[in-house]
Amino acid sequence: MSNGGEEWDTRKVRQVFNDTDAKTILECPINPISEDLQVWGPHSSGVYSVKSGYRWISSTNSAQEDQSIIWRTFASLPTLPTIHLFAWRLGYEAFPLGRKLAAAGFANGQCCMCQEAIETGLHAFRECPMVKEAFGLCDLSRFLPDGDFNSCKEWLESVISRMDQKQLMLFITLLWNL
Repeated sequence: MSNGGEEWDTRKVRQVFNDTDAKTILECPINPISEDLQVWGPHSSGVYSVKSGYRWISSTNSAQEDQSIIWRTFASLPTLPTIHLFAWRLGYEAFPLGRKLAAAGFANGQCCMCQEAIETGLHAFRECPMVKEAFGLCDLSRFLPDGDFNSCKEWLESVISRMDQKQLMLFITLLWNL
C-alpha cells in the first residue's frame, strides 16, 4: 500500500508479482482503517486469557479428543507409569521404528525382530510373526481384532473394545516388554 494506506502502491505490486497476480491484487479494494486492534475472536470480550485459550484449543483439537479414549483406558490400568507412557506413544506412533529411521538415514527400515518387512508401528506391535507368536503364548490372540487398520490408534481402539482390564494390562505389558 502507499504511505497513506488508502491505495495500492502500483509500482511495488507490479515489481513483486507476476502480471496476472498483480492485476488481481490491484483490483482488490482497500478499506481505509484508522487504527489496527488486536482482538481474540474466541472470547466475547476480545481479550485473550490462558483460560479462553485452553477452552478454544480443547474444543478444536479433535485429535486430542480421539486419543483421549486410548490414554484414559491405559492410564487407568494399575501398572507402571512407564507402561502408561508407552501406550500413549503407541497410540501416536511416536517410536523411532525402521521406516522413520530409514527416512532419516539411520537404518535400512527392516523389522529388527523378523527382518521380513518394513518396520512400522502396526508391523512392530501387531503384524510381526514374532509378536503374533508372543500373543499366542499369552492366549491373547483370540481377543485381538482381525482386519486391516490404517494406524495404531485405530487398532488400539478396537483392542480396547474387545478386552477387559486384566487382558488389557497383559496386552500392553507384553507389548512394552517386546
